[in-house]
Amino acid sequence: MTSHTPSQNSKEITNHIWRIQLFGGPILHSANGTQQTRFRSKKVATLLSYLAIHFEQPCSREALIEALWPDDPNPDALPNRFRVTLASLRRQLEPLGLPFGSVLDTSVADCVSLRKGATTCDLADFETMYAQKNLNAASELLHSPLLPGIYDEWVSEHQTRFNILIGELADIRATREAETPQSSALANSNSSLSGLPSFLTEYIPNQSVLSQIAVILKSNRLLTITGTAGIGKTRLSIEAARMSEVNSLFVPLSDCATIDEFYEAILKALGTGTQNPKSAGEQLLDALKNSGPILIILDNIDHLVDQTSEILSVALAQNPQLTCITTSRQTLEIPGEVAFRLETLPIPADYPAAVTELLDYPVTALFLSRINQSRPDFRLRESDIPLIVEICARLQGLPLAIELAAAQIATHSLSEILSHLSQNLVELKSRQRTLSPKHRSLRAALQSSFDDLSPELLNFLGQLACFWGGFTHLAAQEVTANSNAQSHISELVHRSLINAQIDIQPTRFYFLESVRQIAQEQLSPDQLELIIESHRNYFLRKASEVDEDAMETLEPHDLDKLNINAAFHNPNPNTELYWKARIGAISHANLRGNYIIGMRHIRESQIHLKSIPNHHLRRDWIVSSLQIFPDVNLFEEAEQYVNQLREISVEASDLKAEFEYRINLGLIRSRQGFFIEGINLHESALQLANETKEISWIQSAVAHLSGSLHSFARTLEANDPERAKALLRAKDLANQLAQTVCPASRRYPLAFLLLAVAEYYLGDFSYAKLNFQIAFDSAIALQRQTIQTYCTYFMSKIASHQGDDSLAEAYWLEFSDLKKQTGFNLTGNIWNRKNT
Repeated sequence: MTSHTPSQNSKEITNHIWRIQLFGGPILHSANGTQQTRFRSKKVATLLSYLAIHFEQPCSREALIEALWPDDPNPDALPNRFRVTLASLRRQLEPLGLPFGSVLDTSVADCVSLRKGATTCDLADFETMYAQKNLNAASELLHSPLLPGIYDEWVSEHQTRFNILIGELADIRATREAETPQSSALANSNSSLSGLPSFLTEYIPNQSVLSQIAVILKSNRLLTITGTAGIGKTRLSIEAARMSEVNSLFVPLSDCATIDEFYEAILKALGTGTQNPKSAGEQLLDALKNSGPILIILDNIDHLVDQTSEILSVALAQNPQLTCITTSRQTLEIPGEVAFRLETLPIPADYPAAVTELLDYPVTALFLSRINQSRPDFRLRESDIPLIVEICARLQGLPLAIELAAAQIATHSLSEILSHLSQNLVELKSRQRTLSPKHRSLRAALQSSFDDLSPELLNFLGQLACFWGGFTHLAAQEVTANSNAQSHISELVHRSLINAQIDIQPTRFYFLESVRQIAQEQLSPDQLELIIESHRNYFLRKASEVDEDAMETLEPHDLDKLNINAAFHNPNPNTELYWKARIGAISHANLRGNYIIGMRHIRESQIHLKSIPNHHLRRDWIVSSLQIFPDVNLFEEAEQYVNQLREISVEASDLKAEFEYRINLGLIRSRQGFFIEGINLHESALQLANETKEISWIQSAVAHLSGSLHSFARTLEANDPERAKALLRAKDLANQLAQTVCPASRRYPLAFLLLAVAEYYLGDFSYAKLNFQIAFDSAIALQRQTIQTYCTYFMSKIASHQGDDSLAEAYWLEFSDLKKQTGFNLTGNIWNRKNT
C-alpha cells in the first residue's frame, strides 16, 4: 500500500497558535500579533474561558453544558446548543488553513480541551510564576480583573481568589510604579468621582472594550477614542472614567467654536472662572498643573484639534498626575497619544437558539433595551429572533442607528422596521426632545463629518461610494483615475469616514452603509453614471482573469465578490468582456464550492446566450456551467448542453469541445447509473488527451476515470473480483494524478480524495484516513469546499467505524454545514449516514 503522510498531523502541534488573555478578557492574540475581542456569542466566549481556566485539561461535555446553561428549563435542547456553540468556537480557533482538531482536542471520549502546545494562557503563566515566587512577573500579568463581564457561578470562585491576589500584589505593583512615576497616572487615588453626567438609559457594556481601555489607562495618560459619528465614543469614555475610580471631569466641546471657548469650558468644569490679567490659556495651565490626580474627558474635540494640541501637550508634561481622554473622529497627532479606534458592535454569526440568548450579544441586548423603553409591553417571540439579528446586521452594529431603529417599535412592527431599513438607512430619526440635534437622526450625526471636507475630498469620497464590500488602494486609484487616491484615502481614514482592514494584504478599506449612502449623494447623476461604468469595467476585468489552473487568480474574486456582483448589474451582454467575466464567475463559484452563486450567474447569463460573440466563448460558458449542473441534479439540462458541445466540435473542428463532450457525458452517465458507458467515455477522453499531450486534459481525464471506477465499484458485492479490480485501477490512476500535480494545483486535493476513497472501499481505513486528511487540509488551503464536503463525510464514517462517536459526530456536523453552504444536492446513497 502507498502511504502519504499529512503535511501536519493535528496531534503533533508544537507551535503556539493563540495566546488567550483572561485578565481583562477574554481576548485572543494570534501568532502574527493581531487580536480578537469579538466572539460569535457570549456563550462562545464563556466556553473558551472555561476551557482556558482548565488549561489543557479534558472537560466533560456534561460539565461544560452545566457551566454554560445552569438551571435551564429546557435541558433536552442543551446538547444541540452545546454542539452549535462548540462548532462556533472551533470555526474561530481553527479558521481556514488550520487542520480540524489543531486547537480543540476531542480525543478523550465526551470531553473537550485545548490541545497541548497549541495555545498559551496568561492565567496559566500567572499560576506558574506565582508558584515559583516570581511575584514581580506574576504582578505584571495580573493587570486587570479576571473575565470582567462573565458573571456565571462557575467563575465567581476564581474571580474572588484573583481579586484577593490583586490586593496582595498591590504593594509590589506600587513599588514598581514608584520607580516609574509616570507609568500609571491613575494609581493610588482615593478621590471621589465627580463631574460625570448621568444617563436615564441603561449602558450595555462591551466588556472586552472596557477592559482594553482600562489597561491602556494604567500606563498611558493621553487616550483618544476615535470612530465614526454615532458609534458610542462619548458614552464609552464616561463609563471608562467611572471604572477608573479617579476624580473625573467631563467637558463637552461640540458648542465651542474658538480656542478661548475651549479654555473657558475646561476652567468652568474645574470650578474656576477666567481671571485677569492672565490669559485664559495661562490660567488653564496653572489650574491643571495644581489639580493633582485627575482624569478629564474632552468630548467632541474634532473641530479644535489643530488649536488645542499644543496646550494639551504642555499640560500633560507639567502634571504627571493628569490623564486626558479625548473623543474625536480624528486623532490629535501629539507625542504620547494612544489612539483607540472604536469599532461597531459585532453581529451574531448565527441566529441565537432562544430569546434569552439575545442578551448575550451587546448589539441585540442594546436593541432590546431600547425597545423596552419605547414599548414596555412588547413581548418577544422566538420567531422574532431572525428579524432582530437582521435589523442589527443591516445597521452594521452602529449604536446610534440601533437606538433610532428600536424607537420605531412604537409605531412599526419588527418586519416593517427591517423593510424600511432596506430603502434608506440614513433617514432614521428620533422624536425625543432632549436629544442633541446631531443625535436626533442618523443623517444629522454624520453630516458634520462631510461638512469639514474640501470639495476635492468630498467628490473623491462620493466616487468611492460606488464600491461594495470594500476596496484596495489600487482599485480606488484605477476606478477613480485619481493620482492622489492614496493620500485621499489616508485622510478619510484619519477622519473616520472609511475604515481600514489591516489584518489582510493588501489592506482593504470599507464604508459603513449609512456613510456610503450620504457619500453617494455628493455626486451629480452624470458623475454617478460615469463612476459606476468605470467600476463595472474594472471588476468585470477582474472576474474575467479567473483561471481554474491558477488558483491564485481566485483570491481577488474572493475579496471582491460584492463588487463583482455589482458589476453585473445592467452590463452589456454583447461584449467579450461580459462573457469572459461570467465564465470566470461561474468557474470561481465551482472551485470554491458555492453552487448557489454559480447557478445565479448561469441563470442571469443564460437568457443572453444568443448575444454571445463567438463559438469559443459559447464553448467555455457551457464547460464552466457543466461543472455545476450534475452536482445540483440538473442532468437533463446538462445533457442538452453536452450535445451542444458535440455540435461545436463538429461544426468548428474544435478538439477541446470534443474532449469536454466526452468528459461531461461520461460524468452524467456515471451519475445516472450507466457506469460502463461512463467509464468508456472517460477512457476515450483519456486517449484523446494522450494524443494531444495536453497536461491539463490528461489530468482531467485521469481524475474523471478514477471517479467513474469508484462509482461502478460501489454497486458491486464486496466479494466480486470486479469490485477490487475497479478500485485498484482507480487507486493507480489517483496515484498517477497525485504524482503529476503540484500542491498549489486545484487538482492536488482531488488526487488525494480519489486515492482515499479507493482505499476506503478497499477496507484500508488507516491509509484512507491519512489521505483524507491530506485532501482535507489542502482543500482548506485552496478553499475547495466541495472536496472538504466529501472528506468530512468519509472521515465521519471512518471515525464511526473506529468507535470514536464524538469525532464522528463532529465531522458529520461539519459535513452538514458544508453541504448546506455549497448547495450540494446529489441523489443516491452516498450522503446516507447509515450507508457504509
